[in-house]
Amino acid sequence: MRFGIDLPMDLENKLFTVNDLITVVKESINVATEKRGRRFGRSLWNRATIKTDAIMDGLKQTPIRVTLRHCFEFLTGLILSTHLRVRYDGVENLPEHKPFILAANHCSHLDLPSIRKSIGKFADNLHAMAARDYFFNNSIKSWFFKTFLNAIPMDREANAAENLAVCKTVLDVGKSILIFPEGTRSITGELQQFKPGIGVLAIELDIPIIPVYLSGTYAALPKGRIIPRGGRIDVRFGKPIDYSDLKQQIGKTPMIELYRSAVARLRKHIERLSELPPIGR
Repeated sequence: MRFGIDLPMDLENKLFTVNDLITVVKESINVATEKRGRRFGRSLWNRATIKTDAIMDGLKQTPIRVTLRHCFEFLTGLILSTHLRVRYDGVENLPEHKPFILAANHCSHLDLPSIRKSIGKFADNLHAMAARDYFFNNSIKSWFFKTFLNAIPMDREANAAENLAVCKTVLDVGKSILIFPEGTRSITGELQQFKPGIGVLAIELDIPIIPVYLSGTYAALPKGRIIPRGGRIDVRFGKPIDYSDLKQQIGKTPMIELYRSAVARLRKHIERLSELPPIGR
Protein backbone atom coordinates (compact mmCIF):
# COMPACT_ATOMS: atom_id res chain seq x y z
CA MET A 1 0.00 0.00 0.00
CA ARG A 2 2.90 2.37 0.71
CA PHE A 3 3.85 2.34 -3.00
CA GLY A 4 0.27 2.47 -4.24
CA ILE A 5 0.54 -0.91 -5.99
CA ASP A 6 -1.25 -4.25 -5.99
CA LEU A 7 0.84 -7.42 -5.67
CA PRO A 8 -0.24 -10.69 -7.30
CA MET A 9 -2.23 -12.97 -4.97
CA ASP A 10 -0.33 -16.21 -5.73
CA LEU A 11 3.10 -15.22 -4.42
CA GLU A 12 3.65 -17.59 -1.49
CA ASN A 13 5.15 -20.34 -3.63
CA LYS A 14 7.17 -17.97 -5.82
CA LEU A 15 9.17 -15.93 -3.30
CA PHE A 16 12.25 -17.65 -1.94
CA THR A 17 14.62 -14.75 -1.27
CA VAL A 18 14.50 -11.05 -0.44
CA ASN A 19 15.71 -10.37 -4.00
CA ASP A 20 12.65 -12.23 -5.33
CA LEU A 21 10.41 -9.91 -3.34
CA ILE A 22 12.31 -6.81 -4.48
CA THR A 23 11.99 -7.89 -8.12
CA VAL A 24 8.23 -8.44 -7.82
CA VAL A 25 7.75 -5.05 -6.11
CA LYS A 26 9.76 -3.25 -8.80
CA GLU A 27 7.77 -4.93 -11.56
CA SER A 28 4.49 -4.01 -9.86
CA ILE A 29 5.62 -0.39 -9.46
CA ASN A 30 6.48 -0.22 -13.17
CA VAL A 31 3.07 -1.63 -14.11
CA ALA A 32 1.27 0.83 -11.83
CA THR A 33 3.30 3.75 -13.16
CA GLU A 34 2.55 2.76 -16.74
CA LYS A 35 -1.17 2.49 -16.04
CA ARG A 36 -1.20 5.95 -14.48
CA GLY A 37 0.84 7.34 -17.37
CA ARG A 38 -1.43 5.88 -20.04
CA ARG A 39 -4.44 7.44 -18.34
CA PHE A 40 -2.79 10.83 -17.91
CA GLY A 41 -3.09 12.31 -21.41
CA ARG A 42 -6.57 11.04 -22.18
CA SER A 43 -7.89 11.89 -18.73
CA LEU A 44 -6.81 15.50 -19.24
CA TRP A 45 -9.62 16.01 -21.71
CA ASN A 46 -12.10 14.51 -19.25
CA ARG A 47 -10.86 16.58 -16.30
CA ALA A 48 -11.17 19.89 -18.13
CA THR A 49 -14.18 22.07 -17.34
CA ILE A 50 -13.78 24.60 -20.14
CA LYS A 51 -16.79 26.43 -21.54
CA THR A 52 -16.74 25.87 -25.28
CA ASP A 53 -18.97 28.90 -26.00
CA ALA A 54 -16.05 31.31 -25.64
CA ILE A 55 -13.87 29.11 -27.85
CA MET A 56 -16.49 28.80 -30.56
CA ASP A 57 -16.97 32.56 -30.52
CA GLY A 58 -13.28 32.95 -31.29
CA LEU A 59 -13.62 30.54 -34.20
CA LYS A 60 -16.50 32.37 -35.87
CA GLN A 61 -15.63 33.66 -39.33
CA THR A 62 -18.37 36.22 -39.99
CA PRO A 63 -18.14 38.27 -43.20
CA ILE A 64 -17.41 41.43 -41.19
CA ARG A 65 -14.65 39.75 -39.18
CA VAL A 66 -13.03 38.29 -42.31
CA THR A 67 -13.18 41.61 -44.15
CA LEU A 68 -11.69 43.55 -41.24
CA ARG A 69 -8.93 40.99 -40.79
CA HIS A 70 -8.02 41.00 -44.48
CA CYS A 71 -7.84 44.80 -44.50
CA PHE A 72 -5.67 44.75 -41.40
CA GLU A 73 -3.37 42.11 -42.84
CA PHE A 74 -3.05 44.06 -46.09
CA LEU A 75 -1.87 47.14 -44.18
CA THR A 76 0.44 45.27 -41.83
CA GLY A 77 1.68 43.25 -44.79
CA LEU A 78 2.98 46.43 -46.41
CA ILE A 79 5.00 47.18 -43.29
CA LEU A 80 6.23 43.60 -42.98
CA SER A 81 7.31 43.61 -46.64
CA THR A 82 9.12 46.95 -46.61
CA HIS A 83 10.16 48.26 -43.20
CA LEU A 84 10.79 44.76 -41.81
CA ARG A 85 11.32 42.73 -45.00
CA VAL A 86 9.83 39.38 -43.97
CA ARG A 87 11.23 36.38 -45.84
CA TYR A 88 9.98 32.83 -45.42
CA ASP A 89 10.82 29.29 -46.44
CA GLY A 90 9.25 25.84 -46.09
CA VAL A 91 5.55 26.74 -46.36
CA GLU A 92 5.18 23.69 -48.61
CA ASN A 93 5.63 21.59 -45.45
CA LEU A 94 2.18 22.63 -44.19
CA PRO A 95 -0.52 19.98 -44.82
CA GLU A 96 -3.09 21.12 -47.37
CA HIS A 97 -6.30 19.51 -46.19
CA LYS A 98 -5.97 18.73 -42.50
CA PRO A 99 -5.39 20.73 -39.32
CA PHE A 100 -1.86 21.12 -38.00
CA ILE A 101 0.04 22.66 -35.11
CA LEU A 102 2.70 25.30 -35.67
CA ALA A 103 5.19 25.36 -32.79
CA ALA A 104 7.46 28.40 -32.88
CA ASN A 105 10.07 30.18 -30.82
CA HIS A 106 8.80 33.39 -29.26
CA CYS A 107 10.61 36.63 -28.50
CA SER A 108 8.48 39.42 -29.98
CA HIS A 109 4.95 40.61 -30.70
CA LEU A 110 6.02 40.51 -34.35
CA ASP A 111 6.18 36.70 -34.30
CA LEU A 112 2.46 36.11 -34.86
CA PRO A 113 1.89 38.64 -37.70
CA SER A 114 5.12 37.47 -39.38
CA ILE A 115 3.94 33.87 -39.35
CA ARG A 116 0.46 34.81 -40.56
CA LYS A 117 1.91 36.79 -43.47
CA SER A 118 4.21 33.91 -44.38
CA ILE A 119 1.58 31.18 -44.62
CA GLY A 120 -0.78 33.01 -46.98
CA LYS A 121 -3.95 30.99 -47.65
CA PHE A 122 -3.50 28.98 -44.44
CA ALA A 123 -3.87 32.08 -42.26
CA ASP A 124 -7.69 32.16 -42.27
CA ASN A 125 -7.87 28.80 -40.49
CA LEU A 126 -4.94 29.39 -38.14
CA HIS A 127 -5.73 30.36 -34.55
CA ALA A 128 -3.04 31.51 -32.14
CA MET A 129 -3.17 30.39 -28.53
CA ALA A 130 -2.72 33.67 -26.64
CA ALA A 131 -2.46 34.56 -22.95
CA ARG A 132 -5.83 35.60 -21.55
CA ASP A 133 -4.30 37.85 -18.87
CA TYR A 134 -2.35 39.88 -21.45
CA PHE A 135 -4.29 39.89 -24.74
CA PHE A 136 -7.83 39.53 -23.37
CA ASN A 137 -7.79 41.59 -20.16
CA ASN A 138 -10.35 44.08 -21.45
CA SER A 139 -13.14 44.07 -24.03
CA ILE A 140 -11.29 46.23 -26.60
CA LYS A 141 -8.16 44.09 -26.64
CA SER A 142 -10.25 40.93 -26.67
CA TRP A 143 -12.19 42.13 -29.74
CA PHE A 144 -9.01 43.29 -31.49
CA PHE A 145 -7.01 40.10 -31.12
CA LYS A 146 -9.94 37.81 -31.92
CA THR A 147 -10.87 39.83 -34.99
CA PHE A 148 -7.51 40.74 -36.50
CA LEU A 149 -5.22 37.90 -35.40
CA ASN A 150 -7.58 34.93 -34.91
CA ALA A 151 -6.39 34.62 -31.33
CA ILE A 152 -7.93 32.20 -28.82
CA PRO A 153 -7.55 32.95 -25.10
CA MET A 154 -5.64 30.57 -22.88
CA ASP A 155 -5.27 31.01 -19.14
CA ARG A 156 -1.63 30.81 -18.07
CA GLU A 157 -2.76 30.28 -14.47
CA ALA A 158 -5.10 27.42 -15.33
CA ASN A 159 -4.12 23.77 -15.02
CA ALA A 160 -2.75 21.82 -17.96
CA ALA A 161 -6.07 20.08 -18.55
CA GLU A 162 -7.86 23.34 -19.30
CA ASN A 163 -5.33 24.69 -21.78
CA LEU A 164 -4.77 21.42 -23.60
CA ALA A 165 -8.53 20.91 -23.88
CA VAL A 166 -8.79 24.35 -25.52
CA CYS A 167 -6.22 23.28 -28.12
CA LYS A 168 -7.99 19.98 -28.73
CA THR A 169 -11.36 21.71 -29.13
CA VAL A 170 -9.98 23.98 -31.87
CA LEU A 171 -8.24 21.11 -33.67
CA ASP A 172 -11.32 18.88 -33.46
CA VAL A 173 -13.34 21.31 -35.59
CA GLY A 174 -10.69 21.26 -38.32
CA LYS A 175 -8.82 24.46 -37.44
CA SER A 176 -5.06 24.75 -37.08
CA ILE A 177 -3.29 26.32 -34.12
CA LEU A 178 -0.12 28.23 -33.40
CA ILE A 179 1.60 27.51 -30.10
CA PHE A 180 4.64 29.13 -28.56
CA PRO A 181 6.00 26.27 -26.40
CA GLU A 182 8.13 28.66 -24.34
CA GLY A 183 4.92 30.14 -22.96
CA THR A 184 6.12 33.75 -23.05
CA ARG A 185 8.50 36.00 -24.97
CA SER A 186 12.21 35.51 -24.45
CA ILE A 187 13.83 38.59 -22.92
CA THR A 188 17.21 37.69 -24.42
CA GLY A 189 16.22 36.40 -27.84
CA GLU A 190 17.57 32.97 -26.93
CA LEU A 191 15.42 29.84 -26.92
CA GLN A 192 13.90 29.22 -23.49
CA GLN A 193 12.74 26.04 -21.78
CA PHE A 194 9.64 24.52 -23.38
CA LYS A 195 6.43 23.84 -21.47
CA PRO A 196 5.42 20.14 -21.34
CA GLY A 197 1.92 20.48 -22.81
CA ILE A 198 3.05 20.30 -26.44
CA GLY A 199 4.39 16.82 -25.68
CA VAL A 200 0.94 15.62 -24.66
CA LEU A 201 -0.55 16.95 -27.90
CA ALA A 202 2.22 15.30 -29.92
CA ILE A 203 1.71 11.85 -28.42
CA GLU A 204 -2.04 11.82 -27.76
CA LEU A 205 -3.31 13.43 -30.97
CA ASP A 206 -2.82 12.47 -34.60
CA ILE A 207 -2.04 16.04 -35.66
CA PRO A 208 1.09 17.08 -37.61
CA ILE A 209 3.38 19.36 -35.63
CA ILE A 210 5.45 21.80 -37.72
CA PRO A 211 8.51 23.38 -36.09
CA VAL A 212 8.96 27.09 -36.86
CA TYR A 213 11.94 29.33 -36.24
CA LEU A 214 11.83 33.11 -36.49
CA SER A 215 14.91 35.30 -36.57
CA GLY A 216 15.03 39.07 -36.63
CA THR A 217 11.85 39.69 -34.63
CA TYR A 218 13.81 40.13 -31.40
CA ALA A 219 16.10 42.72 -32.92
CA ALA A 220 13.14 44.58 -34.43
CA LEU A 221 10.80 44.54 -31.44
CA PRO A 222 12.15 43.06 -28.21
CA LYS A 223 10.07 42.91 -25.06
CA GLY A 224 9.59 46.42 -23.71
CA ARG A 225 9.90 48.22 -27.05
CA ILE A 226 6.81 49.76 -28.69
CA ILE A 227 7.91 50.91 -32.16
CA PRO A 228 9.73 48.27 -34.26
CA ARG A 229 13.13 48.97 -35.73
CA GLY A 230 13.65 48.39 -39.41
CA GLY A 231 15.38 45.21 -40.40
CA ARG A 232 14.87 41.74 -41.78
CA ILE A 233 12.78 38.87 -40.45
CA ASP A 234 13.18 35.25 -41.52
CA VAL A 235 10.44 32.68 -40.89
CA ARG A 236 11.46 29.10 -41.54
CA PHE A 237 9.01 26.17 -41.45
CA GLY A 238 10.39 22.68 -40.93
CA LYS A 239 8.91 19.38 -42.00
CA PRO A 240 6.28 17.71 -39.77
CA ILE A 241 8.02 15.97 -36.90
CA ASP A 242 7.84 12.18 -36.91
CA TYR A 243 6.73 10.87 -33.51
CA SER A 244 5.80 7.38 -34.74
CA ASP A 245 8.63 5.67 -32.86
CA LEU A 246 7.54 7.28 -29.59
CA LYS A 247 3.90 6.34 -30.15
CA GLN A 248 4.98 2.74 -30.73
CA GLN A 249 6.35 2.74 -27.18
CA ILE A 250 2.93 3.41 -25.66
CA GLY A 251 2.31 0.59 -23.21
CA LYS A 252 6.03 -0.10 -22.88
CA THR A 253 7.36 3.24 -21.61
CA PRO A 254 5.71 5.52 -19.02
CA MET A 255 3.70 8.15 -20.86
CA ILE A 256 5.29 11.03 -18.97
CA GLU A 257 8.65 9.99 -20.43
CA LEU A 258 7.17 9.91 -23.93
CA TYR A 259 5.76 13.41 -23.47
CA ARG A 260 9.16 14.69 -22.35
CA SER A 261 10.88 13.00 -25.28
CA ALA A 262 8.39 14.60 -27.68
CA VAL A 263 9.11 18.05 -26.23
CA ALA A 264 12.86 17.49 -26.47
CA ARG A 265 12.52 16.37 -30.09
CA LEU A 266 10.53 19.49 -30.99
CA ARG A 267 13.11 21.74 -29.37
CA LYS A 268 15.91 19.99 -31.25
CA HIS A 269 14.13 20.53 -34.58
CA ILE A 270 13.68 24.24 -33.86
CA GLU A 271 17.34 24.51 -32.85
CA ARG A 272 18.34 22.92 -36.16
CA LEU A 273 16.25 25.45 -38.06
CA SER A 274 18.01 28.23 -36.16
CA GLU A 275 21.38 26.99 -37.40
CA LEU A 276 20.49 27.28 -41.10
CA PRO A 277 21.83 30.23 -43.12
CA PRO A 278 19.58 33.26 -43.75
CA ILE A 279 16.83 32.71 -46.31
CA GLY A 280 17.78 33.75 -49.83
CA ARG A 281 21.53 33.38 -49.38
